[in-house]
Amino acid sequence: MKPKTIELLPCPFCGNARVNHDPHQSGRNSWDHVIDCDECQAIGPGGYGATAQEAREDAERSWNTRVRAPRSRVGKGRKS
Repeated sequence: MKPKTIELLPCPFCGNARVNHDPHQSGRNSWDHVIDCDECQAIGPGGYGATAQEAREDAERSWNTRVRAPRSRVGKGRKS
């Protein structure tokens, strides 16, 4: 079975496209995987799974998740 390829977004902090993958076997049947930026060393949320591939895919999905910026509240205060 061919591993799923997930295209990673650039670093949300510096925009760098070069990232490092850091897998670790954390137990007999569990893996964790972290993605970090090669430029600013930002560390993404970890991925977890029963296999190294599951953990990698989980980490890649997490890395690509972006929080929407809140809408500006400037000028929307209470009227006196």
